Amino acid sequence: MSAWLLWIAWSLRRLARASRPDALARAWRRIDQRLRRAGHPRAPQEGVLDYCARLARSHPAAAAALAPLARRYALLRYGPPAPEAEQREFLRTAWRFRVPHA
Repeated sequence: MSAWLLWIAWSLRRLARASRPDALARAWRRIDQRLRRAGHPRAPQEGVLDYCARLARSHPAAAAALAPLARRYALLRYGPPAPEAEQREFLRTAWRFRVPHA
């Protein structure tokens, strides 16, 4: 019985670790949170580039700060594999992102 419970715990831990978002997703989630707290929530079905375009119409200053990050994120996430240095640079920039007050 104990061995069976240990196997279940080990399996659940592996599943939880496998479903954890990667560094790019965590960085973008942080940007999303900051924008949401500033009153600029992204719709659940809205992609990052569409969100940036919508934000440009209502809050140009926030969109101007977000646009380069959104393009880099989309390229890193959906484009060809990028050098690790480029990914690290995106992560550093994303973690320093602040929503401009307009």
